[in-house]
Amino acid sequence: MFYSSKSKTAGQSVSSINPMFYSSKCQIAEQFATEYPGMSLHEHLSQFSLPTPLGEHASPLWSPQQKIDQVQRVIWMLKQHLLIQLHMYIYLIPGKSSEMFSNEENLSSDLHSEISDPDDLKLFTRLCRYFSGNHHLEEIMYYENLRRNQLLTLLEKFRKVLFICQHEDPATVYHTPQL
Repeated sequence: MFYSSKSKTAGQSVSSINPMFYSSKCQIAEQFATEYPGMSLHEHLSQFSLPTPLGEHASPLWSPQQKIDQVQRVIWMLKQHLLIQLHMYIYLIPGKSSEMFSNEENLSSDLHSEISDPDDLKLFTRLCRYFSGNHHLEEIMYYENLRRNQLLTLLEKFRKVLFICQHEDPATVYHTPQL
């Protein structure tokens, strides 16, 4: 699935239930009930059975305090490793010949016929080093001092040669305790 820059969820932080979580662990549900009286941990976790952005769980009718409370519950679940955050990773799709992608200059000349804005082509060429699936969207934005919309718009223009997927940051996988 490609995330268009116009997409409602494009590039947003997405959370999902940690696949290592066993719902039969009663003590964590009891801790949640103590922290948030009258609330059900399992009910809140069920909202994340499919990966979804946090914003989709808020009602436009909620008060600012209700939104803050929801964020606090999500933070609590993240700290308990009940939820994981999924990030967007970008891969450059090899063309008909691997030589096409052997260096940035060849890539630039091959795509030049399709992309009319030389600044877009120059930025894309500069960012190609991140398109190996080792850097998520937020890292690229940080390292290259780009705004989310600017990066997503560029990715949309070059979608024919890119593959985008979402998964957990490998750096955080190693720090997740067994649940």
